[in-house]
Formats: sequence, C-alpha cells, structure tokens
Amino acid sequence: MEAIEGPFTTMVKAKGLADILNLEHHPFGNNYYATAECGRGPYDPTERHCWAKTCQRAAAPAADCFNGTIVPQHGPNEVKVNRMEACAKSIVSGWQQYWPFLVCMETRYNSEHVNAASHCAESAKVDLRQLFNCYHGPRGDAAQLREALATPDHAGVPTALVN
Repeated sequence: MEAIEGPFTTMVKAKGLADILNLEHHPFGNNYYATAECGRGPYDPTERHCWAKTCQRAAAPAADCFNGTIVPQHGPNEVKVNRMEACAKSIVSGWQQYWPFLVCMETRYNSEHVNAASHCAESAKVDLRQLFNCYHGPRGDAAQLREALATPDHAGVPTALVN
C-alpha cells in the first residue's frame, strides 16, 4: 500500500518514464487458495510457498488449487479489494488507465476498503457498470485467477521485478 502510494507513484510520474515503462501490478499479494495439500489457513507463509510450488508452478496442479477459498494475509477486506482491482485491471486499456484506480483504492483501503470503488472508478474513468458486473460475476473469478497465476512466488510484498 505505502509503496504504491509513494515510491511507485513517484516513479511513474517521472518525466518521460511512463512512455517507456510497462508496469505490471498483480492484485493478489501474499494470498493463496486453501488446499488439502498445503493448508487452509489462517494465513501462513509456509502454506503460501507450498501453494506457489504445488499449484502455480505445477504441470498438473491438484483440483483444489484454484477453486477454494482464498486465504488472505490481512483479512477478508483484502480479498474484496484485490478482486475489485483485478476487475478494474481486466477492463481498462492498459496500466496507465489502471494506475490511478489502483492508487485511489490503496489510498482509501484502511478507511473504505472495497466501498471506495465507486469513487475510484469515477475519478480514474473506469466504467462502473462493467467494474461491478465483473466483481459480482464469473468474470471476477476469472480476473482473480489470472492474478493468482501471474503472481510469482516471493519473499514478501511489495515485490518489484525489473526486466
């Protein structure tokens, strides 16, 4: 949260950098899906690393790898906000349109959680109807799954990979 509001936003606002930068944010963080093999929570980094190894990187992951309950590090509001951010990311044209929505959601996370979505969508020019249709439907499940699969195993967050 602080990294998005601070150093990452400072970076993307640096003159000319946004023109040459391809920024990829994955709103899944330290979360993982509850599985029989790795555990069902509460949050445990050992369970998360197990899930990354046996589900994300497996050629043939177990049936419960991506369809159970998401185990959040910071509680149920984190899952809701991540889902909303994943939906926004899935309906906008690129990171430069997604970034203002993300910063708004993260700035309002502690006070409003997912309830900030209407304000953030309006201020970032994200189609609110599409956003809520995604969030409340199967497109939201698909958006979360995409972000779960794209989130690399990591020591902690934020994690920045530079290519």
